[in-house]
Amino acid sequence: MTVYRLIRAYDSLMHAYASLMRAHASLMRAYVSLMRAYASLMRAYASLMRAYASLMRACVSLMRAHASLMRAHASLMRAYVSLMRAYASLMRAYASLIRAGASLMRAYVSLMRACAGLMRASLSLPVGSALWAIALKEKQQPIFISVAV
Repeated sequence: MTVYRLIRAYDSLMHAYASLMRAHASLMRAYVSLMRAYASLMRAYASLMRAYASLMRACVSLMRAHASLMRAHASLMRAYVSLMRAYASLMRAYASLIRAGASLMRAYVSLMRACAGLMRASLSLPVGSALWAIALKEKQQPIFISVAV
């Protein structure tokens, strides 16, 4: 092999090596860009995970608030039921009072009928007449009341 061919082979080898180094540099730049993109993606993923964690904490807080609200609602319903029971008892007592009042009024009417019967019976006695004398203490004089038979 001649020196000329040897130099040409070496020159071709150096050009090939330079091309390979340029390709390697391009590949490294692409790799660096890929790693930067991956780092950005990981930062975005970390932000997403932080947002997800915040959302989960908010959900837990919301669930706790909901549970508290449901407990308060249950207490309110129990109080309402107690109030309604007390109202029903009051209404039953009121109905008993009304019935007692009606019984009292019937007894009063019976008493008034008995008094009227006594008055009619006393008018037929020889001692009495159709007039009754009632002395009022305030006026100190008798008032006569006519009783129709």
